[in-house]
Amino acid sequence: SEHPSLIVLSLWRKYGARYDFPSRVTSYDPAWLGGLTRLVRLLGGTGAKVLVLGPAPDPHQEVPTCLSGHLNDATACAQPTLTAMNEPGMAAEAAATKSGGGQYADLTELFCTTKRCPVIVGNTIVFHDANHLTFEYARLLAPVMGALAERALVAG
Repeated sequence: SEHPSLIVLSLWRKYGARYDFPSRVTSYDPAWLGGLTRLVRLLGGTGAKVLVLGPAPDPHQEVPTCLSGHLNDATACAQPTLTAMNEPGMAAEAAATKSGGGQYADLTELFCTTKRCPVIVGNTIVFHDANHLTFEYARLLAPVMGALAERALVAG
């Protein structure tokens, strides 16, 4: 009975072999991409615009544990952007989203520089474990997420 103007999808991507999906689907493989296109098309069929959020970086570790072992050098816990972000996979997701009639938001710049993905931004820890944002960092991103939603509503 709801008729939203915008549906925002945030997807959990499998990082390496650490986590298993219940099926044989792997992030960014043809089944993943085809399913994303179909889902975006289905949701767009409701009349809503669809915005797919790109991934956060993969810190490759439990961030608080890493930081506790590097009290004087938080940069030791920052991953290179090239290994923390799957750029080819994200490009394929963006194309799959567009093919389904949706919009894709690459969030890389919210987490990473061109070289590294820091685990502390300003005075805020980004991850509270190996893949979940801290409440504090998510709160800092709220205005940006609002702007992304506004832009998606205005975009044709």
